[in-house]
Amino acid sequence: MELKQFQYFRAVAKHNSISLAAEALYITQPALSRCIQRLEEEVGVKLLVRQNNGVHLTEAGAAFLQELDQAFLHVEQGLLNARTIAQQESPRISIVYSFEEFDTGVVYQLHQAFPDVQTSLDILPPDKAYRELLAGNADFAVIPRRDHRPGFAYQHLLSEEMLLSAAPGHPLHGRQYVTLSELDGQEIVCNEVAFDWDSIQKICVKNGIQLKLLASSNDHQTVGKFREITESMIFIPMGALAYWEKDGRDLVPPARVVPQVFRRDAFVVYSEAKKLSVAEKYFLELLQSAYRKKQHTIQQYALKHYS
Repeated sequence: MELKQFQYFRAVAKHNSISLAAEALYITQPALSRCIQRLEEEVGVKLLVRQNNGVHLTEAGAAFLQELDQAFLHVEQGLLNARTIAQQESPRISIVYSFEEFDTGVVYQLHQAFPDVQTSLDILPPDKAYRELLAGNADFAVIPRRDHRPGFAYQHLLSEEMLLSAAPGHPLHGRQYVTLSELDGQEIVCNEVAFDWDSIQKICVKNGIQLKLLASSNDHQTVGKFREITESMIFIPMGALAYWEKDGRDLVPPARVVPQVFRRDAFVVYSEAKKLSVAEKYFLELLQSAYRKKQHTIQQYALKHYS
């Protein structure tokens, strides 16, 4: 059993919902369901029962949760004590990011070179990532836009095209290419982590078209369901599709918008006042290298499907 399984179980019990817990944890619903299923298999009893009005604890689940809450109180106190000591003894790098396909291998390489450095990772929407930086809770944020906020240094990592996925039944479904004029007045749902509505609107205004926002969410699974239900459209980053294809998923490429004005960038952001340690400079070098490789993968995907 893993600590993550216990944390996920507590979140589902708190929200009485797989979907709400998944959104709070910034993971997909299928991944959360699989994790809970594995926990039940390892414990050997049914902990949750799924009903029409949500997910509820079984009697065994309630007993398990009560003991688990007590255990976590001790764990949290232990972590607090350990972190207090660690902050005095070991350097620490906290990273927040707004890309589900963030390459955590960068952190592994950092640990290989600097085993004494402690790191933390968290996925957040861009605005929350900025707030973590402002509050001093994060050292670096990897986000999909540059807001030119004073006091921050920005390093550009990547520029990638956004592709248009239309639901079955939509007039634009199954197309390889879609023109800007065909998008004018169309309805769309928005994944605020992948491509926020403010960025989409700015691009539309600049190019003289309008899109109608139907719904938005920070979870791509939820957005996908909205797209199916409303028979509308969604933007998907080409990098994510290239990553999924590389991972063995057999997906039909979405439509390419012509001209390719719908794009997003990736930046790593940190405080200008920050005096970078040797480990932090190395982390930035690793990040730049990882995103150069990703940019190449994106270019190969574009050549393969849209040349």
